[in-house]
Amino acid sequence: MAKQERPMRRMDRDLIGAVVIINNDIVSGTREDTTGPLATDLLQKYRVHVSGQIPEVPEVISGKSVSAGTASEERSQKATRNSASANYLSSIEASESISREASESISSADSGPGGSGSDGGSGSDYGSGSIPGGSGSDGGSGPDSTRLYHSCETLEDVTAALETAIAAGARVIVTVGGTGISMGDIAPEATAPLLDVRMDGIAQQIREHGLTVTPLASLSRGLVGITHRGPGGVLIVNAPGSRGGVKDSLAVVCPLFPHIFEQLDDQ
Repeated sequence: MAKQERPMRRMDRDLIGAVVIINNDIVSGTREDTTGPLATDLLQKYRVHVSGQIPEVPEVISGKSVSAGTASEERSQKATRNSASANYLSSIEASESISREASESISSADSGPGGSGSDGGSGSDYGSGSIPGGSGSDGGSGPDSTRLYHSCETLEDVTAALETAIAAGARVIVTVGGTGISMGDIAPEATAPLLDVRMDGIAQQIREHGLTVTPLASLSRGLVGITHRGPGGVLIVNAPGSRGGVKDSLAVVCPLFPHIFEQLDDQ
């Protein structure tokens, strides 16, 4: 008798999401951001909304509730970094916003999970380089805003961007870049202190999926995990810095959203 696989559930709820692009060249404006709009489009297909607001977000899982103490006692000790997050958000509001046309320029061929993008294929740019300088740009939490953040390749900036996204109510945060071994590759180091539960099986599955396309996928040190168990827990995914790396990561993790958030919110 053939073994029957358990069917994957469809996403049955809308969630607020955020994307954090870790790249000095993009922050400085010398390189266009194409991975951020791509990640935004892929998340949207699974009802995770990076742009604008979603209707009837339960108060118990809002960003305010998360930052007010639904996380563990240890997380409250991170309040000392509130000023860094505030400064980061101020720099976001003062900086030049990425144009909405950039998102619309992503073709439908590039929008599906998996496959290869204009960078020459999946994983061709795993891990961003280290280039000094730059400042955060874009983001916010207003009705017409986007939670697409650009961060310099420093531990302080990436940490502040993650905490700003959590405060904005994000339940899913995808970081792009910073997963390799260069000087500026600090996405895992910024993410690890925020995680109460690591989901190493998903991280390994992402690497294995990438290895079907390129051996460079094994260079990614990206983490996957949740900030805390129960309602309001935030899923954070570290994706490599290429379009292919983003596709590979979200091709694995997005179908798991219904199961992850059922376990977090519906128990």
